[in-house]
Amino acid sequence: MEFQRMKGIPNLHPLKSVCTAVHAVATFNSIKELNEHWRSLQQLAEERSQLLGSAHEVQRFHRDADETKEWIEEKNQALNTDSYGHDLASVQVLQRKHEGFEHDLAALGDKVNSLGETALRLIQSHPESADDIQEKCKELNQAWSSLGKRADQRKKKLEDSHDLQRFLSDFRDLMSWINGIRGLVSSDELAKDVTGAEALLQRHQEHHTEIDARAGTFQAFEHLGQQLLARGHYASAEIKDKLDILDKERESLEKAWAQRRMMLDQCLKLQLFNRDCEQAENWMAACEAFLNSEDKGDSLDSVEALIKKHEDFDKAINIQEEKIAALQSFADQLITNDHYAKGDISA
Repeated sequence: MEFQRMKGIPNLHPLKSVCTAVHAVATFNSIKELNEHWRSLQQLAEERSQLLGSAHEVQRFHRDADETKEWIEEKNQALNTDSYGHDLASVQVLQRKHEGFEHDLAALGDKVNSLGETALRLIQSHPESADDIQEKCKELNQAWSSLGKRADQRKKKLEDSHDLQRFLSDFRDLMSWINGIRGLVSSDELAKDVTGAEALLQRHQEHHTEIDARAGTFQAFEHLGQQLLARGHYASAEIKDKLDILDKERESLEKAWAQRRMMLDQCLKLQLFNRDCEQAENWMAACEAFLNSEDKGDSLDSVEALIKKHEDFDKAINIQEEKIAALQSFADQLITNDHYAKGDISA
């Protein structure tokens, strides 16, 4: 009603315009303030989000570092073993297992390196957390370094164990071969004729050819043992003992071969002596039969033939005397050289 009355008042329109303008300005200022307030809230929200995100990134770093330390500790526990194998096959199994272990460590090492890079970045962006981050990195790197050293030590121990078992395997093989060949060169078999004696000597020489062929294997074994001793192998005492044993056994084998060779040489000489004795006896038996013959010839021609035979016989006796003298000298030599059958020879 008041407004209706005011319609009739002169110059009322200008006043209305002023009021409208004032109201518009007030409204504009309110919207501006509202927008500024909204932008301020958005900025605060963004800053808060960034702050929370950064804080979460730091916490995530600590969480990842702790998890990685736990993995490192698990790997450390896996190294708590004194098993290095009891033969070549078991050592090789353990070495293959350790290769898989090292493969796992490589992946773990990548994780440690990645955390190190993250730590450097976080130290730059969060200087207020630098001390905690650096301390965490120090703990992680120390644990990782310790694990790496232990893994290397086990690898070295397995390599040493492999070398030892290879050495011991070679030792057993060579000892087995020595025992086998010793049985052959220590045989008591002796021949009963010249042909058999010569065959035994030839076979015995073939055994020595086999012994000579093994020289390279023995040298390689000796070289391996000396290498292990030179680098201070943990089983040096056992290695030295095995080297000494094999050296003595090899020397014993050579002596056994030489003794058997001497026996076979004596056997051949005995069979040669027996053959010559038998031939001499056969000749003398033939001579005795000739001398005991009652044939005196019944004609001039037959008598001359008998005289010629007797002259030839005298020449044969002279030749045979030299052979018998040589045979006696041979017998004396065998007896002097302490032949194993000297009793039979001198009888």
